[in-house]
Amino acid sequence: MTARIDAEGDNLLLVSDPTGVHASMTSAGEPAEVIVKGSSEEIFRTLSGDRTEGAHAHVTGDADALRRFFALTSSALTFDRLVDRST
Repeated sequence: MTARIDAEGDNLLLVSDPTGVHASMTSAGEPAEVIVKGSSEEIFRTLSGDRTEGAHAHVTGDADALRRFFALTSSALTFDRLVDRST
């Protein structure tokens, strides 16, 4: 799965393959299966699998690509999930 991230003038290409997720800088017109646009905060919230009601990035792509993208982000391991805040 390929996803182009467009955030505040910066463009990043994420490629998910059997070896992991790889990122590289790219141009705004780079083709990708999924396009993710928004502020840096919205992008992070979306990529981290955050399911709160805060603003999320605008994500477009065909149904299969979106299914794979959201499967990938739903398994994201974020700092908040690592930290035990009950103490």
